[in-house]
Amino acid sequence: MDTAKKKFRFNIVDVIVLLIIAALVVAVVHIFFGSKANEAVAKKVDCVAEVTIYGLEPEIQAEIERQDLVGEHTVSGTLYTDAVIEGVRFKPNRKNPLLNDVIFTIRMPVPENTTGVTNQNQELRISKDYIVKTRTFEKTGTVSYIQIGDEGK
Repeated sequence: MDTAKKKFRFNIVDVIVLLIIAALVVAVVHIFFGSKANEAVAKKVDCVAEVTIYGLEPEIQAEIERQDLVGEHTVSGTLYTDAVIEGVRFKPNRKNPLLNDVIFTIRMPVPENTTGVTNQNQELRISKDYIVKTRTFEKTGTVSYIQIGDEGK
């Protein structure tokens, strides 16, 4: 039989190998891009979070007041995020009367039925540490309040 005229045929092993490769490609794409794709098409609602930084030194408070961070977008790495600082207020620290606590109100869009709120790679949950980072300011605080959409109003 002439080998030049022989037609290429798949056998069952070839089909199984191709199916396994296709399944692996789909799994890898889902792992790396699946949640981002869901977030891109999901309806967005506002999430408002308050982050409290306890025991702020007077010099840092003066600098926060001077910079007027209201309206600033937060930063992750070297990129701006969709989260915006909507308010900054101070209150006396309970443990040390010489220090104040600062409360940042941050608003960001999140998918409507999200099970966990994240701002870039930071998760927002009550009592969890959260880094408030802008172009000129960075300090770790604690999430003290979260409201997603109209829930709890």
